Amino acid sequence: MVNETYDRAGWFHREAVGQYALVKFEIPGFGGQQGVATSYGACVPAHCSAEELEDGFKEDLPVALESAAEQTFLLERELSALSRVTASLGATNRSFSEASRLLYNASIEANASGMPDLASAAAAAATIAADAAKADAALRSAAVSAREAGFVNASITLFGLDARLLHGPGQGWRHSLEALAQQLQMQVAETESARSTLATLTGLVVESNFHITLGAQTSAVGSVGVFTIALLCLSAVLALVATFSGSASRVGRVGGRFRALLAGESRLKASHPLIHPLWAGGHTSSGGGYTTSEAARAHEAMGERERAGVGEPAAGRVREWQAGWAPRGGGSLSPVLEAAASGNPEVVVGATATTATAPHSDGSEVAREAGAAECGLAGTAEADLAAGTEHGHLAGNHAARRDAEADGGRSAREFPGLLASFSLVRNWKSLGSLREDKTMDSLDGMRVASLAWVIFGHTAVYALGVGGTQFVAELMPDGFVEMLPPGSHVLRPRDGGRLTRWTYQLLPAAFFAVDTFFWMGGLLAAVSLAKQIRTLQASWWRVYPVYIFGRWLRLTPLVALATLWTIGLGKSVGDGPFWASQADAESCKKAWWVNILYVQNLVSYADPNYPSCLGHLWYLSNDFQFAIVAPFLAFPMVLRPKRGWCLWASALLASTIINFAMSYGGKYTASPLFDMRYFRDIYIQPWTRSQPYLVGLGLGIAWDSKASILDYLKTCTARAKVAMASASPEGSEANPPHVRSGFWSAVWPWVLMTLAAVMMLADVFGTHGLYQRIPTGWSRMENAVYISLSRLAWALGLSAIAICCFCEQAPVINGILSWSPLQSLGKLCYAAYIFHPVIMNLVNYSRPERIEFSDAWYAMAFTAYLVWAFGVALVVWMLVEKPTANMLAIVLAKLGLGRPNRK
Repeated sequence: MVNETYDRAGWFHREAVGQYALVKFEIPGFGGQQGVATSYGACVPAHCSAEELEDGFKEDLPVALESAAEQTFLLERELSALSRVTASLGATNRSFSEASRLLYNASIEANASGMPDLASAAAAAATIAADAAKADAALRSAAVSAREAGFVNASITLFGLDARLLHGPGQGWRHSLEALAQQLQMQVAETESARSTLATLTGLVVESNFHITLGAQTSAVGSVGVFTIALLCLSAVLALVATFSGSASRVGRVGGRFRALLAGESRLKASHPLIHPLWAGGHTSSGGGYTTSEAARAHEAMGERERAGVGEPAAGRVREWQAGWAPRGGGSLSPVLEAAASGNPEVVVGATATTATAPHSDGSEVAREAGAAECGLAGTAEADLAAGTEHGHLAGNHAARRDAEADGGRSAREFPGLLASFSLVRNWKSLGSLREDKTMDSLDGMRVASLAWVIFGHTAVYALGVGGTQFVAELMPDGFVEMLPPGSHVLRPRDGGRLTRWTYQLLPAAFFAVDTFFWMGGLLAAVSLAKQIRTLQASWWRVYPVYIFGRWLRLTPLVALATLWTIGLGKSVGDGPFWASQADAESCKKAWWVNILYVQNLVSYADPNYPSCLGHLWYLSNDFQFAIVAPFLAFPMVLRPKRGWCLWASALLASTIINFAMSYGGKYTASPLFDMRYFRDIYIQPWTRSQPYLVGLGLGIAWDSKASILDYLKTCTARAKVAMASASPEGSEANPPHVRSGFWSAVWPWVLMTLAAVMMLADVFGTHGLYQRIPTGWSRMENAVYISLSRLAWALGLSAIAICCFCEQAPVINGILSWSPLQSLGKLCYAAYIFHPVIMNLVNYSRPERIEFSDAWYAMAFTAYLVWAFGVALVVWMLVEKPTANMLAIVLAKLGLGRPNRK
C-alpha cells in the first residue's frame, strides 16, 4: 500500500503507508480435541514490525482482553441492578412519592456497591419523581380551588392534566417500565455472554502460538517451481528451434524443387511420348489437361509431401504428383503416370482415366478430427490416435505403416520428427485447419458454449473465499443470514439473494455444461469405437491396453503441468493480504497422485477429509472412468445389437434408479450450493453421472448404424424434397408410397427441437422454486425426482438438437454452432478448462480488499476470465498440448500401433 503525492516542485513521490500482514496462529485443543491452525490476512501501518505485532499478541492482547472482560463484568452488574429497580417500579401502581423514595434508596445501595454511575442516575431519577409528585399535588390543589370558585372548565382542564401526568406516555408508566425492564434483561444476557467469550478468548490467546509475516506473502520458488519453469522454457526453446529449422529448410529447397520439377517433366515427356499430348493439353483451356496454375499448385503439394519425409523412387514421386495434381474434369491419371514411371509403354497404352467418387459422409472422419477418443473437451489430439489405431498396422493397412516408416525415415537434411512436433508454424496451421466433413461441426459450438458456461459459474464460485460472508449473502436466498451466528455483521440483501431471480438461474444451471461434455464424450467415443470394432471384430481387445494408455497419455500432460504449477509456483507469483490463504498448493503436495490416476472422485467418496487438489479435475476422473467402461458397452452394441442395446438400456436405467434411491434415501437437496453431501456423494460420482455419457454413447452407435431409425431420418428429408418437387400424381413411380409422408418429413425436426427446448428450459429454470429460501421449500420427492431425471433430460435434449444439426434440419442453430472459428476455439477448450481456475485464484487472491458482489463486477470478471482462459490455453496448446499429442502419435506409429499426425 502506497501513498502517491506531488510536492510543490511537481515531483512525484510514493511513500509506503501500509504493508501486508499474515497472522498465523495455532489454537490448542481442549477435551481431547485436535488443535486448529489458521491464518488471517490484514493490512497494518508501515512502521510496524513483526516483533512488535507478535509481542502485542502475546503480551498486550491478553491484558487488553482481561481489561475488557473486567469492564464487561462491571457493566453487567450495573445493568442487573437497574433491571431490578425498573422491574420493582413497574410491579404495582406506585405514586410518584413512592417511586422517588425507591429510587433514592437504590442510589444509596449502588453508591455503596461501587457503582457511582448507576447511583448518580438513580439519584437524578429520584429527584425527577419527587418533582412529579409535587406537580401532581399542585395540579390537584389548583383543580379543587377552581371548582370551588365556580370555574368548572378550568377545573376540568386541571384534572385532565393531572390524569395525563399520572397515566404517563403511550400505554402508561407501568407498560413503559415493563418494556424497559425486558430490554435491560436482554442487555444483561448479552453482556454476560460477551464476558464469557472474552474470558475464553483470553485463555486461547495465552495458550496459542502466534507468528506474524510482514510484507510480501509470496513464497520462495522451490525445486518443483524451478523444474516447472525449466519445462516451460525447454518447450519454448524447442518450439523456436523447430520453427526456424523448418522455415530455413523450406526456403533452401524452393529453388531446387522447381528445377527438379522442370527436369522431371522433360525426362517424362522424352521417355514416354504417348502421354505427351495429354501433358501438353495442360496448357489449353479444354481437353482435360493441366493449366499452369494447376502445375504450380501441384508443385507446392509435392513439396509438402517431400517435406513430410517422402524419399521414394520415380513411381512414388509420380503418385505424389498425382495426389497434388487432380486432372481437370475429375479424371484420374494414376494408371498413366504410374505406368510411365515404371518404363513400360505397353502399360501406358492400356491405361485409362477413371472417375473419382466421394465417399459417403457419415461423421466418422469428423469424429476422428473433433475428438474421437472419449472426451467432450480433450477431443482434438486423441482423434489422431483413434485414426491411427483404426487405419494403421493393427487394422492391416500397410499404406499407413508405409507412411509411418516414411515419417520416421527422413533424410539427413530434415530435422527429426519429434522436434518437428514443436514447430509453431505446423501447430498454428493445425489449429486453423478445418474439417472437410461438416456433419458434426455443430459439436464445436456446443463445446465452446459449454466451456464459457463453466467459466460463468466458476467466476462466482472461485470468488467466495475472497468475497467473504457478505459476498455469499448477496447470492443466497432468504434464510442464509438468519443461519449465521450473532455478531456476524452481515447485511441481508433488500430483495433477497440474486439466486431468487429468474435471470440468475443460469448460474446454478451451469452444472449442466459438464453434462454436455459427458454427452459429447460418449457420442465421439461411440463413433470412433464403432468403426474400429466393426473392422477388427474380436481382435479389437488386443488394442484395448493401447486405447486406455493412449487416453491416459492424452489427458495427463496438462494435468501434470497444472499440478506442478500449483505446487511449485502457485504461491510465488502473486501477493496480497489473502494470498497465503490459498489451500491448493499444500493440498496438491499430498494429493497430486489422485489427479494423475484420475480417482479424485472415488477418493473423495471414500475419505471426505482427504485433501482436494484442483477440485475441478473431478470431471476428468469421471471421463477417464467412462472411457475404461465404454468399450464393454460399444462392443456388443456394434456386433450383437440386440444384446448390446439391452445392456445399454439396463445401464441407463440402473444409473437413474441409483440417483433416485440415493437422493431420496439420503434426503439430499438438488443443488451443490445448498448441500455439499450431494456434491460429494452424487454430483461427482460415476455411477450417478453416467446418464449423459450413456445417452451420447447410444446416439453415436445409432448414428453409425446404417439400419437405424437415424438413418431413416437422415434420408427422409431428402426423399421428401424429391417427392414434393415432383409433379407426378400420388402413387406414381416418381413419387413412390414410401416417400408420401411429406408431412412427417417436414415436421419431425420441429418436434425434436420443441422437445429439446421444453426439457432443457425446464432443467435450467425449473429450479426457481428451489432457490427461493434456505432451507429449500422443495419436498423430499421433488428433490429426488429432479436429481434422477434432470441430467437425463438434458442429454436427451442435446441429442435432439444434434440429430437436427447433423441432418441439416436446423439451419440457423446449425449455422451458429458450426461457425468455422469455433473449430479452432474448440481445440483450446481442454487447456482452457484445466487452467481457468488457476487464473481465477491468481487474480482473486491478489486483491488488496474483499470482493463486493455486483452485477457489473460479475459481467466484467466473467468477460475477463473468458478472454484470459483462451489466451493462456492458446499458449499451452502451442507449447505443450499439441506437441505432446504429435509426439505420442509418432511414438505409436514407430511401435506399429498407428500413424503419425501430419497436421
